[in-house]
Amino acid sequence: MSSLKSLEKGQTPILCQFCENNIKCTIKCLECKLFLCENCSFKIHTMVKGTGDHTIVNIRSIGAQHSVELKDFRSIICTQHPTQTAFLFCSTCEQAACPTCVTKMHKKHKIVEFQHAYELKIERLHCVKGKVENDFKELERRIKHLDQIKTEESTRLSRMQETIHDRVTLIKREFDEYESRLISDIDAGNTKFDIAIQNEQTKINNIKKKLNAERQKAKDITESNDMVQFFAKIVDVTKSMEDCLPPTYSVTRELQFLPGLAFNQSVLGELRHESENLAYKLKLEITRKYVSKYDIVQFLTSGPGHSLWYSKNINQKVLEKVTLAEEQLKIVSSKEIMVYGLAFVPGHGLLLSTDGDTLKIIPENSEEILDSRFAVDSLEPKCIHVTKDNKLAISAISKGPLYPASGQRVVILMDMEGNKHSTFEFDNKMERLFTYPWGIASTTNGNVFILDRTDCNCDGRLVVLNREDGSVIDIYNGRENVISFQEE
Repeated sequence: MSSLKSLEKGQTPILCQFCENNIKCTIKCLECKLFLCENCSFKIHTMVKGTGDHTIVNIRSIGAQHSVELKDFRSIICTQHPTQTAFLFCSTCEQAACPTCVTKMHKKHKIVEFQHAYELKIERLHCVKGKVENDFKELERRIKHLDQIKTEESTRLSRMQETIHDRVTLIKREFDEYESRLISDIDAGNTKFDIAIQNEQTKINNIKKKLNAERQKAKDITESNDMVQFFAKIVDVTKSMEDCLPPTYSVTRELQFLPGLAFNQSVLGELRHESENLAYKLKLEITRKYVSKYDIVQFLTSGPGHSLWYSKNINQKVLEKVTLAEEQLKIVSSKEIMVYGLAFVPGHGLLLSTDGDTLKIIPENSEEILDSRFAVDSLEPKCIHVTKDNKLAISAISKGPLYPASGQRVVILMDMEGNKHSTFEFDNKMERLFTYPWGIASTTNGNVFILDRTDCNCDGRLVVLNREDGSVIDIYNGRENVISFQEE
């Protein structure tokens, strides 16, 4: 959209952000992101050290070159200092700030010009809107898929009902006869069982009579005053009482009914509850293919627009930025640098894990490699990953040989200001989680997946962690038996 047309339609004129004379700006410095009047541009801006190679454009040309509309932020009054305008923005606190606020309350914070902050927010909003559009299309595909499987399932169940009815009709003539035979067998079994029970009851009653007799003998000799007779009979009475009770009875139950088992005529069958996952599955289709000039690409991430960053470290160290043309990759820039991991952060730029304990960054709309705010304190950063909730996961190891593992082998979770939130290194048994954390991914539910290389042959495993407490959800070591690929 054109800011010039918006201004012509009555939008409040953008005023110079240097002087205090409320002069309408006519110039913008693309590097400083400042709007200036001609006087401040020539007398102040050009006197600042390092601005000699900055790009100065007329404000009328900006509308045709930039998609973000120019806004007037000079009318925002500071809530802490009502006499001043809050034309600056603190990215650390995510709030507007006047010059007094900056000096008093936002020391060492990241302060940017309001227009720049606005452009970053708009860029992120565009990214989110694009995702929403894609999500909406995906939901439409899922609804269509649900309608399809609903129709298929209804047809399948109708056929199943017909099959059951046919089988019932087929065996109905034989079923009554077979039922009668089963009932007859059960009656015979019941009679046999009753006889066995009666026999055991008779034995028990006889033993009870014998026990009563022995109990009476014991009572008689106990009440007797004739000690000679007592000692003469006590041994026999005691032994007779001890041996009176035989081993427990044994009654055998013979019949069991197994519903639904096959008999010699036919079977009706059964309904089995076997869950079949009908969840919608994404179909990956190659819509376009691009070939780079390298035989291998180790790290790849998307950039703004239709751009890609990729790198390789084998045989030569290279980092390239390309755009996707119709049938080929168009190289925008190429750098010779060792890269262990990369990730693009909208509104910030390309983060690089390279030599040194601080991640590098190539800001948006720049080719300069700078130190970022993300550091891992004397460790060597390796792979990096940006989670869905805009956190940065960094794997890092102590300096020295990769194998065998020694020192620290960690995965660190940071916010976008470089503050550490979590460090994953040991499990609940204080055993090392990683040997060489080579790759990181995450899911929307908070699980973190770490590809851990265990030796120099690139053998490894997949460690799945709960991001909240670092607990191990699963460890996948691969298949024990490798299934070889055979071309049909």
